[in-house]
Amino acid sequence: MDLVPFHTPGASDSGYAAPIITAVHDGDPAEERDDGWLLGFVDILTLLLTLFVLLLGFTQLPKHPDGHASSATAATSKTSADSRTVDKPRPAVQAASAHGRPAAPAITIPADIRDLVEVTTNASYVNLVIKDDVLFDAGSDNLKPAGQSVLAGIAELLKQNDHPVSVEGHTDNIPIHTARFPSNWELSAARATNVTRRLIQLGVAGSRLSATGFADTKPLDSNDTEQGRARNRRVSLVIHLNDQDDGQHSNGHDQPHPTHQ
Repeated sequence: MDLVPFHTPGASDSGYAAPIITAVHDGDPAEERDDGWLLGFVDILTLLLTLFVLLLGFTQLPKHPDGHASSATAATSKTSADSRTVDKPRPAVQAASAHGRPAAPAITIPADIRDLVEVTTNASYVNLVIKDDVLFDAGSDNLKPAGQSVLAGIAELLKQNDHPVSVEGHTDNIPIHTARFPSNWELSAARATNVTRRLIQLGVAGSRLSATGFADTKPLDSNDTEQGRARNRRVSLVIHLNDQDDGQHSNGHDQPHPTHQ
């Protein structure tokens, strides 16, 4: 701004001019008014930049071991922290029966022996039933080659757990009377014993096994027909799922009303 002298009419002859201050603009007033929007634009950019920084910080918050955001951030923005909560996967829970006991394990019989082994289960045991003609010739306790192959597959299944196993021999009601087997009791016991011995040879711990002969006292079917008698002649491998069954394995667990798989 410049000082411009100005003579007031009627002033004294002294020639003194009273200084009058006037504003002299060097630039265009319209141009200055047009530049005013820059301040507002810069403010908006600053706010947007601050918002982006905050959002970036929220997406990279550290998590506690339980999967929640830190307590300081949660206190600042509880709703945002809750929306970012990550739940840990829950540990697998073992299926249990109505009595709180472990459910029967899944038993997968190898395809090559599937037609030769019948599987029945409940909450207390898994029962693998093998027909006697698969394992033995009539009136014999010597394992057939086909029977040994079946036992090899079953031994692999048994080695997948450590449950106790009862090996139970059963016959029909047709009497046997030979020098080796005076009755079906001796025959059924000898067959159960030979199956047990073979399982031990195949790597099943002998401490898990017991052998019992039931003769014809635990039939699955009627002995009045050949079909029923054939079903009754069998060897059962009962896998006990509960430790309290130790010492009580030989109870005819392939008796009626099993659940077939």
